[in-house]
Amino acid sequence: MPYREGPIDVAYAQGGEDLRLAHFRGRPAVLALVRISEITSEMYIDQLIEAHRRAAGETRFVVLSIAPNEAPFLGEYVESRELPFQIGLAEWSVAEGTSDLGLVPVVPTTYLVDEDGAIVELIVGAVKADDLVRAIDRRGWI
Repeated sequence: MPYREGPIDVAYAQGGEDLRLAHFRGRPAVLALVRISEITSEMYIDQLIEAHRRAAGETRFVVLSIAPNEAPFLGEYVESRELPFQIGLAEWSVAEGTSDLGLVPVVPTTYLVDEDGAIVELIVGAVKADDLVRAIDRRGWI
């Protein structure tokens, strides 16, 4: 298992605010790690938008760039897209593999996190919105 068992916590910056995943416990979440400068992540963000449209409600979507060098461009990127969610910048420990997520196997990677903050499923690579929505639905989060 690449990540820590039990509740996980990751710090990130979003819209100039410092946040932690732990602040949002009580509601399941889709945590997607991307690099906005890579085409695979860009295409996956389109799939996340569609999945969010279909699964919004009970499930929170947290999308984080794990490339610290993208910090200067993140605000501009978010402003240039019509996103139903914001994209934050994960703390350095995520990119280094020393956060509660452990070593991220590939980017994009998506974690389904239950209302207690524990990872219940790991989805490696970019998947279609249909597959992500099915995974969310299997958990009863729609």
